[in-house]
Amino acid sequence: MNIENYISLCLSILAAIGASYTYIVHTRRLNSQQKQINDYQLRHLKEEEDEKKKALIQCRNISTPGSQLDILQIQNIGSAAAYNVDFDIDEEDIQFTMSDELFPFPKLLPGQSIEIRYYYGGYNEHQTIAFTWDDEYKKGEKIEQVLSL
Repeated sequence: MNIENYISLCLSILAAIGASYTYIVHTRRLNSQQKQINDYQLRHLKEEEDEKKKALIQCRNISTPGSQLDILQIQNIGSAAAYNVDFDIDEEDIQFTMSDELFPFPKLLPGQSIEIRYYYGGYNEHQTIAFTWDDEYKKGEKIEQVLSL
């Protein structure tokens, strides 16, 4: 063989090594990116599944003109049922017109609400109400809400 054949053979070998190296590096980078995408999708699906298991309790004040009693509406705005729904308010000037056996409320379905009539004779316009409940995601879920009375 002459020198031209050796040069041609060496260049072919270098080209094959370069192409193999580029392919391996590119494939690793793509695999890494695909793993990140898959991890993100799995995390997103898990979060969606978790959200379907969560209840969320909130309340609002409904003023009733012409009456001394207003309404406290407690509603489940979450995606799952809430069990053993209870609330606590520190204000002593609020008198609820309900049976003591009403709470903890056994089951509040998504979109369902409870209306409780109350009389408020205090001067503090803002009250903090703490709600506790159980749902499929977690037992003893708790949230506080500031409400204008």
